[in-house]
Amino acid sequence: MADLFDPLAGVLAPDLRAQTVSSSPLLATKAQRVPAWVQGDAASDIPGAFTAWDKLVVMGQEMPGRAILTGDRAQKLDVKNSPGSDGSTITNTGIDNGVVQVKFQFWTRVQVDAWSDAVKLLEPVPGRPRKGPIDVYHPSLAIAHVKSLVVKNVGFLQPSPSQPGVLEVTVRFMEFMPAAKGGLLTSKKSQSITDGKNVKQALPATKKRESENHP
Repeated sequence: MADLFDPLAGVLAPDLRAQTVSSSPLLATKAQRVPAWVQGDAASDIPGAFTAWDKLVVMGQEMPGRAILTGDRAQKLDVKNSPGSDGSTITNTGIDNGVVQVKFQFWTRVQVDAWSDAVKLLEPVPGRPRKGPIDVYHPSLAIAHVKSLVVKNVGFLQPSPSQPGVLEVTVRFMEFMPAAKGGLLTSKKSQSITDGKNVKQALPATKKRESENHP
C-alpha cells in the first residue's frame, strides 16, 4: 500500500528505484553509469555512457542525471521584397541571443532526489528576488563561446513518453548577451576567400589540376 503514495512507484525501473550511485555519475563505475534503457550486450559497447557531452554544469555544480542539450543562435535578418523583382534585399541588423533547451533524464531515485535540490539553482520562486544570468558549462556551449545563460522556464518532472523507467524535465534558457552595437550590413554579393581571379590558386592540388585540364 505504501507504493500508492510513492510518486516514483511504477515509473522508475523496479531494480533501480532503490539504487544508490555516486552523486557524480561521471565518477561512478561503468555499471552504475549505464542508463536503464541500455539493454543486454549493448551496455558493453558503451565505454561509460556518460561523457562531458551528457552533463550540464551550473554555477560550478554538476546537474544530476543525463543532460541532452540543443539550441542555436540566429541572426536578425530584415528581408525586403520588391514587387515585380526576383530575390530580396537582406539586411543583417544584428545577432539574436542564443536559445538553449536542455532535457534532463533520470532513472534512479538518487538522481530524482538530487534534482529536487539542484533545480533550486534554476527555477523562479514567486515572491523571491529575480534570478539573473548564471554561469554554465557544456562542451557545445563552450565551443560557441556561451558562458552564461538566463533561465526562461523550467518544466515539470514527468515520465518519459518514449523511454519506460525514465523521468525527464525540460529547461529552456536564453543566452546572456548584453546589447552591443555592431552596425548594419546590406550585402550586394557574397564573400569569398578569393576575389574570383585567383580561384584556381585556392583550390586543392587535385582540383587545381582538374580545372587546368578542363577550363
